[in-house]
Amino acid sequence: MRLLTPRRVGLLILLAGAILFAGSTYWMNTRDYRPLDSEFSFAPGKAQYSFDVNMNGVYDFGFAIKDTVIGEERIRCLLSDCGDHKNIFHAHWKVTQRGRVIAEGNTDGGKEEDWYSFEHHSRTIASLPLARGSYVFEVELLSDASLLNQGEPRVFAMADWSTGKDVRERDTLLRTVASFLAAIGLAIVLLRGGKYKTNYWPASSPQPKTSGLAAPDRIRRFPGYGRRLEFTFGYLATIIFAVLVFIFMIMSPHSPTGVWIGILKRSELGTSSTYAPPVIVHVSVTVRRRAPTEMAALHLSSWDNSEIIEHFRINESTDLDEATLKTKLREILVTRADRTVYVVGDPDVPFQAAADAISNAKVSYASRVVLLTTRGNSPAKKH
Repeated sequence: MRLLTPRRVGLLILLAGAILFAGSTYWMNTRDYRPLDSEFSFAPGKAQYSFDVNMNGVYDFGFAIKDTVIGEERIRCLLSDCGDHKNIFHAHWKVTQRGRVIAEGNTDGGKEEDWYSFEHHSRTIASLPLARGSYVFEVELLSDASLLNQGEPRVFAMADWSTGKDVRERDTLLRTVASFLAAIGLAIVLLRGGKYKTNYWPASSPQPKTSGLAAPDRIRRFPGYGRRLEFTFGYLATIIFAVLVFIFMIMSPHSPTGVWIGILKRSELGTSSTYAPPVIVHVSVTVRRRAPTEMAALHLSSWDNSEIIEHFRINESTDLDEATLKTKLREILVTRADRTVYVVGDPDVPFQAAADAISNAKVSYASRVVLLTTRGNSPAKKH
């Protein structure tokens, strides 16, 4: 008697795929992308927060306050950009593991804004690579920033987007392999299970009556199932195709990558805030450049022509190369709650120039890019 028949092999492969799929799902559901999320006070003093990391990766440490109960000016103070007001948030921090200092620093250098929730504005003060284990985050407030407590502040440590992306890609790969194993095992089981043996009565055994007909030496016990069920290539291909549809249409994540891009008319932009004017990248060909195929110059300007970011006037704007544009955009967007960049191009510029401007905005912390029409209320041309 064979121990490993084809049907048993198929069952083992099917079982292995099911175990791998279930294990990957359980592992993903038990990962903690925000190991530290606790209430925080901006009053002077020291505080310690213990947390456990259960996956290797880069983690962002920072603070968050609600924007629904606190003014934008105070949020800017949290982000170390209070304009004419004195910065009130000064703190020293360190991360330790079993008494050993992993990293330490202060809040005077970091200004990067991070996403905590739709109701909060947050600020990241450090990004550290951490392995699985237990850690302690210590914060010492060096100044009194109690007025920020109105925003119900919280301290957090959460996995960087790249860490989450790597984990999701690994999980998708494991689930894909598991689904293929399950499909192969199921196909083997169905192919081998579709074969039925034709059984006969031996000639020496009592035979049923045949109503006067001559009794043969052997007759079929199961005449209705005495044939072999044949599975053609079409059946097998249908099974594999159904599994692929399940993988790529249902199981695999379909979160968008890149940056949101929309088309907006000029009249829909609205009145800009005097405190935070909109950021517009104006793509145009300078007068001194006559060759239409040359790369368009990039200008950074405000919408109402009254103020240019970094206090440049519109009539004094200078051409910016791509490296300078990225630097300018990062300096502006890093302290903004609304990181929307508007892109407008002159009619004579090549489309690739506008695409490059969008790409530069994407890598400069822009969360949303809006394409503006070039004149009046007419919609932008589709390319």
